[in-house]
Amino acid sequence: MQSEMMTQFLCGWVGGAAGCMASYPLDTVKTLMQHDTRRYPTAAVTLREVYRGGGVAAFYRGCVIPVSMVGVLYALNFFSYNLFLVLIMGPPRGVQERQTAVEETVVALVPEPPRKSALTPIPVVAVCGGLSGVVNSFVQGPGELLKIRQQVASSAGEDHRLLSVARQILVHEGPRGLTRGLLACIVRDLPGTVAWFSTYELVKRGISLTPETPRAAESLLAGGAAGLAPAVLVYPADVVKTLVQSDTRTGAHKQTMRLAARSLYQRGGLAAFYKGVGAQLGRSIVANAITFLGRDMTFQLISAYREKA
Repeated sequence: MQSEMMTQFLCGWVGGAAGCMASYPLDTVKTLMQHDTRRYPTAAVTLREVYRGGGVAAFYRGCVIPVSMVGVLYALNFFSYNLFLVLIMGPPRGVQERQTAVEETVVALVPEPPRKSALTPIPVVAVCGGLSGVVNSFVQGPGELLKIRQQVASSAGEDHRLLSVARQILVHEGPRGLTRGLLACIVRDLPGTVAWFSTYELVKRGISLTPETPRAAESLLAGGAAGLAPAVLVYPADVVKTLVQSDTRTGAHKQTMRLAARSLYQRGGLAAFYKGVGAQLGRSIVANAITFLGRDMTFQLISAYREKA
């Protein structure tokens, strides 16, 4: 079971890093539109302004943290998801490896129930997905804070280097400043990962004759659908989170979820909560299609290698 969990971690890392690289320009557009609706009113205007400010490279400013960390974040997401599956459903069938003391304890406490099918029930998928989203938020929150501050600093012509941005946060906000927006991240990610994992499994099972080993086109389609579902469902929470994390004020004047939501509503009603949703939908579909493709194909390659070994 130990090597199985490590395989899930590796596959998640490969898929997440690939998805991040493919979709990062759209993420830059989305962040700028959420941060400054007057300067960046539409995706077309944002694309033009960013390109004028630095060419193609400008779309990848602040990508060091995401590309290096998003792979780890997705790896953690898939790892924790599969760990919760083991805790609820028991270890995968056919796993005969020598288990560590911790794994033996887990198996003893949660014995494997009889299964009519190798496919995990969708309600269990939803629960494990939501729990993995909460776990991931504690790592993803600080990472997204740094990324957003880099993107905003770049658009304002300020020093957007990673170390400089991190130093500014620590100097003006203290170590707790790195946790700014954490609650908003959890509010977004808990329902988001429920929809993410559930949609992927539902679509994959609906279009594939072999859902445990989907073909590339099936992974792309199911992954794209999985990216679409949470993007629509939790986008307002993502807008609020961006406003909270892009704000540099401290003390009584700092942005909170409640103040950000009220300001958004006063500025443009419900429509304000969906500003930049087009860029987000495009980014999410591309990122998740590539992520699940990379994850599934890597898993199948490793499985094929093991069978030959």
